[in-house]
Amino acid sequence: MPRSASSSRDPSLTLLFLATALVLVSRLPFLLPGYGADPDAWHTASACRLIAETGVYHESHSPGHPVQEWIGSLLWRGGPWALNGATAVASALAALCFGLAFVALGGGAWSAVAALAMAFAPIIYIHSVDAMDYVWALSFSMVALWLVLRDRWLGAGLALGLAIGSRMTAGLLVFPLVLLGWTRNGWKTRPGPRAGFVLVALALGGALYIPEFAQHGAEMFALSPAPYPSALRLAQDMTLELWGTIGGLALGLALLAALAGGRGATVLRGSPGWVGCALLAVLLYVAAFLRLPDEAAYLIPVVPFVILLLARVSRPGVFAVTCVAIVLSPFFLDLGLPENSPLGPGEIALPSQHPRVIVRLSEGALLVDHRQRVTGVKNGEGLLTALHEVREPAVVVCAAWRRQLEVISHDGVPSDVRLVEYVSAREADSLRHAGSHLYYVRGSEEGSLYYEHIDLDSLGGRPLGYEPTP
Repeated sequence: MPRSASSSRDPSLTLLFLATALVLVSRLPFLLPGYGADPDAWHTASACRLIAETGVYHESHSPGHPVQEWIGSLLWRGGPWALNGATAVASALAALCFGLAFVALGGGAWSAVAALAMAFAPIIYIHSVDAMDYVWALSFSMVALWLVLRDRWLGAGLALGLAIGSRMTAGLLVFPLVLLGWTRNGWKTRPGPRAGFVLVALALGGALYIPEFAQHGAEMFALSPAPYPSALRLAQDMTLELWGTIGGLALGLALLAALAGGRGATVLRGSPGWVGCALLAVLLYVAAFLRLPDEAAYLIPVVPFVILLLARVSRPGVFAVTCVAIVLSPFFLDLGLPENSPLGPGEIALPSQHPRVIVRLSEGALLVDHRQRVTGVKNGEGLLTALHEVREPAVVVCAAWRRQLEVISHDGVPSDVRLVEYVSAREADSLRHAGSHLYYVRGSEEGSLYYEHIDLDSLGGRPLGYEPTP
């Protein structure tokens, strides 16, 4: 007697649930220390605390990430365990729903492998154990993808609205998901679900930003981009920063093998609907990244769609090897572009001239990030000690260290010492006339020159006694 469709899916779902549990458990060793190596993670922790203490919305950084920030305001007293742990849960949900979408596309038992590959992609792993917003948006986006595949337009719209409320750029997925519903669910002749999905997603996503807009108006959309990166940096951000060295090489070889042709069954069968959806999603996010390439993590949304496309063009053996390579990538063979930092143990500089590429044979990107977090927490504690040694009214230019110092000090900075990210020439002049002294954290001089066009030393600024180590 043939097995029913539901029973034939049970092994796939069992494997997927086990993979989801593995994703969550694998995050536990990396939830500490601190809130993350990215200074914006400390901004999030600070905003969550302010929301909890005042009952008024405070963005971590424009244009805000209200879903994560409001939820985080309920968790902030738990410290990094709670805020980073919530991100880890979001990563497990993202893996589960991506796997369910893979099942809906006919991937069967391969859904667990695909879910693990997505969750262990180094850029996703790193930001699934910190307090950044990227994985929150990815999680709700994968819920929306799965629900569109099931033709649940209302749930999909709500999920995408929450994704937009986690990170505004999730709104780009409206177009690929409408294309998917148009071709797969007959939304072409069903204007109700099509319009309902779009309206619910945009209305909910937009409503979540009303508190931010009420406070700052159109300024919430203002951007302060860093200098446009070099071609080498762009290439690394778009490849190895996403997939890791091992995973990136394996993915490149898999795509070359697919282009070389050859007959044989692939992991997923193609249809114009979901293939077009995946291609459009990748193109939109790559275009958005090239417009503002500040962080490689801006490309996180392309990861699941690239894996879907890989499954469409790859034979099972090639797909399996590539996914295993991606899973290993967070832990081995990192390639990095250091910012004037000395070589560490086991690191090799290639080439000798600038810019240097650092080969770390025994560390992957996740382990490098974890080491940077340990160093960052140590530096924060050293700077806090130096602040307590300031015995006069002062303003301290902290640049990216400001939020971390505010969070770890628990408002314990001396009352006549004020922390700022940067200071203008006019403000510095006012400080001198008011009798306050100007200090700065070593390293903030470059940012002051770039953003405020001032030389802190020429204004009488003095470095704090502690110098952060790279």
